[in-house]
Amino acid sequence: MILIQIGVGSLASAIIEFYKHENYIESPTILGIEPFGVACAKESIKAGKIITINGPYNSIMAGMNCGTISSISWPMILAGIDGFIEVSNDFAIKGMKIYANDGIISGETGASGLGGLLELTEHDNGKGFRNQFNLNDNSNILIFSTEGATDLDFYKNCVKENQEV
Repeated sequence: MILIQIGVGSLASAIIEFYKHENYIESPTILGIEPFGVACAKESIKAGKIITINGPYNSIMAGMNCGTISSISWPMILAGIDGFIEVSNDFAIKGMKIYANDGIISGETGASGLGGLLELTEHDNGKGFRNQFNLNDNSNILIFSTEGATDLDFYKNCVKENQEV
């Protein structure tokens, strides 16, 4: 399973292109990560066309507060994403703290992939994703940290040194 952040969809499109290749006997499940309330890819899939979610956004994940999926990325997202997880600010921060406890500096957008995994495993998003995607203790999961601390003061305030999750 791969959890990948979706802003305008460029990175997600590259991941889909690589992992959903026809030469793979079995492609991994790819779940798109979007901020809660700014899930433009998810809402576009539901609508069957590109839609825009207008701000202001309440998400701290500034790198994904895009509001509209790229028209270039749209066909790949439409064809290749197996599901979506909307990540709350709290879980993005929790991901930042877990990374920090392991010595990894990851900002809120970067840690949203880990935040999505936490949402999936701790709350299951109320959607039964664990069962739907056969997520279990033997699952292999790939997540990406796509940025460091882009706002150092905010980062330091969120992860306060030696603060356990």
